[in-house]
Amino acid sequence: MLRNKAFGILILVLIAALVAGCGKTKENAQVVATYKDGEITAQDFDKFKSVVTLFNPSYEQMMAEASVQESMLKQLIAYRILNDRADKSLKEKSETKAKEQMAEITKYYESQKPTLEEQLKAKKLTKDDIQDFLQLDETARSYMGTQVKEADMKKEFETNTKTDKHYYDKASVRHILVAFENAETGKKLTKEEALKKAKDIQAKLNAGGDFAALAKEFSDDPGSKENGGLYADAPVSQWVEQFKKAAIELPLNKVSDPVETSYGYHVMKVEKRTEGTYDSVKDQLRESLAGQQMSTFLEKELPGLITKTNLPKTEAPKTDAPKTGTEGGANQGSTNGGKTDSGSTNSGTTTK
Repeated sequence: MLRNKAFGILILVLIAALVAGCGKTKENAQVVATYKDGEITAQDFDKFKSVVTLFNPSYEQMMAEASVQESMLKQLIAYRILNDRADKSLKEKSETKAKEQMAEITKYYESQKPTLEEQLKAKKLTKDDIQDFLQLDETARSYMGTQVKEADMKKEFETNTKTDKHYYDKASVRHILVAFENAETGKKLTKEEALKKAKDIQAKLNAGGDFAALAKEFSDDPGSKENGGLYADAPVSQWVEQFKKAAIELPLNKVSDPVETSYGYHVMKVEKRTEGTYDSVKDQLRESLAGQQMSTFLEKELPGLITKTNLPKTEAPKTDAPKTGTEGGANQGSTNGGKTDSGSTNSGTTTK
């Protein structure tokens, strides 16, 4: 079960951000797959796997599994095919975006150890390799976005807002959570104790206390406390029902009475609310529907385009190998696209 979930994250998140392959076929190069109008060499595929494990070292063990490699190879083929279908203009825009993404990655790694250059050297990769991957990914996803019809976007919007009229609304909310059980320390409070502490915090705020400072001092939500308790422009639909209701209904810029959820009591202040109109969420709708079309392409069209796969046999991982972050579920939240990062899931305020 764990392996399947981790692999799902790999396919839906990681590969959606970094998938692709490049490089011309060299004479006598081993071909691991052929498809309509193209082929993948072992060198292409090895480079792709190096990119995957560069950004997610915990996936190293999974690479030995034949089923994982086969699925990754199909993803690589899919993105090659979609890249070939894209026109020149779309490819040029994707190149610009890929350069911007590469600049962000480089900046992020400036404060990391080992450095990006050291990691690239260990993986026998270059920055150009990474940028090529990003560019092909951006091209493939953008192409799929061009296949989304306006009528389908409107239908998706109407379906979701009919179920929940606030489905696309956003709010900027500061909160201080007094948890019934602190996820970091394990300390537990009764409802009465938590409510009393929450009211004391509310009194401090009403007396002119600085919300950000008090959040850093008292909040049990590690996902927001270091940011002064703030969730900025967050979709209200991601929050538990009681927190969502308060975010929608509370008067703006006023400290709330303690709001009870299953996680504890929240002292809240809503700083801004934005209605999610169709025009404001068109890009979001297009991206969502493009993802659905990608899944349909992988499932229904791609198999008919692949002529042959010929991956080398791999050895099963040793049973005495040291455990990695993918075991025990400890790191699953942090790899799920940022939407359910460890901070937000610990607080419980961003999970339905």
